[in-house]
Amino acid sequence: MFPYDHAVGLTEVYRVSPTLPLQTYRFGNWTPDGGLTWPSRGFYHRRNNLQGLTLKTGLKLVRINTQYYEPEANTCNSSTSNASCAGINGMLQTGQVDVSNAATRMSAVRLATVDFTVPIGESRFYIVIKANDVFIKKWIVFATPFSLRLWIAVACIMVVSAICLTEIQVLERRNDEGNTEDFSFVTAMFLVVGVFCQQGHNISTKSTPVLLTFVTSYLTAVVLFACYSAGFVSYLTLRHSQLPFTDFKGFLKDGSFELLAMKRSVEWDYFKSSSDDVLREIYSKFLLRLEVSHPDTALEGLQRVCHHTKVAFIICTDDMMTYVDKINCTIVRIPEASFPASVAFALAKGSHFRGLFNHRLQQLRRNGVLNMWNWYVSSKMRHRVDPPKPSISIRVAKPILYVLAVGAVFAVGVLTVEICTKHISSVLRLAKGKLYAVQIG
Repeated sequence: MFPYDHAVGLTEVYRVSPTLPLQTYRFGNWTPDGGLTWPSRGFYHRRNNLQGLTLKTGLKLVRINTQYYEPEANTCNSSTSNASCAGINGMLQTGQVDVSNAATRMSAVRLATVDFTVPIGESRFYIVIKANDVFIKKWIVFATPFSLRLWIAVACIMVVSAICLTEIQVLERRNDEGNTEDFSFVTAMFLVVGVFCQQGHNISTKSTPVLLTFVTSYLTAVVLFACYSAGFVSYLTLRHSQLPFTDFKGFLKDGSFELLAMKRSVEWDYFKSSSDDVLREIYSKFLLRLEVSHPDTALEGLQRVCHHTKVAFIICTDDMMTYVDKINCTIVRIPEASFPASVAFALAKGSHFRGLFNHRLQQLRRNGVLNMWNWYVSSKMRHRVDPPKPSISIRVAKPILYVLAVGAVFAVGVLTVEICTKHISSVLRLAKGKLYAVQIG
């Protein structure tokens, strides 16, 4: 039976927690003529206040009180046969906390024991190895900036320039033009080599053809010298690690590395449950073979990579960014040996607050806050994980110093030989003169 105004008021009654009082909200009205009038505000707009409820978490997305609980371990393992888990996920399973205070990587195994919010970002797992900064110490490095054909062309230009200087000198001498000094082809060749080595000379000439030849040679030498210097410096500084493999199939084919992963982690479950034949073979041949020696933390895994050149480790970009400053070596990511993983906040299984957290996260996504945060984290990760460009060290410059040392020793040796030869010649001439004087006398 309806009231006299034929209108029925609808009131929404709910309780945030069994320990908190009931809350009421005027939901709408119903009339025989107009029907039901729905509220203009959405569900989570009406229930956006937890009325002082204390959630045991560090997450501050709504007006709630928080309490922090520290897990026994810093790592959270996936469920084993009895669905137990250490770390934050274990505390969620046992009801010690309501929500994780840090983003957690989602996996099918973890979904069986905890709930996740909507993804807030994406992480990526890579196989990392110790950077193999190998520099080839061979004399061929001095020839690498130019190709063989270009070196042949440079040699031909030098020979042609020397021939031109010699022929010009011969022709001018025939015409009795004393505009240039007399020199042989060998002397002209040394002059041209000096020009291409950016050296001057003491030739004083008024011959226009000789001057033009020198100007042309110097211009050609300057351009070639600049190109050679740029190529050689780039070769010395912009060195990259020689990767033994570039993807999972290459890792399996190489077979010389030991593969480590955190025990019963997301990456472990990924290989275990993968439908890809290559990943399943890697799991059976590498992960199971060394299961007892796998690291418990990401830092331990990175340290073992630094200590052994034939150890590879599966790690996500977030952990790399966290621990890259705590290791004493440079690690390199294998570009194609990777797989993605969604990141979200973990809640206790069957949590009534999952919808509210999802609503708030979607608001942050629409406002661009999550996108900005993901961009900041990724740019910071690239800056910290990617190794800086190396500078030229004494080890790299050794071949150049060897050339300098050998040249100096050779020059001293030649000087010594010349002095000895001159001294012997003087002694022989003196002895010959005395012998001739004796014969005459």
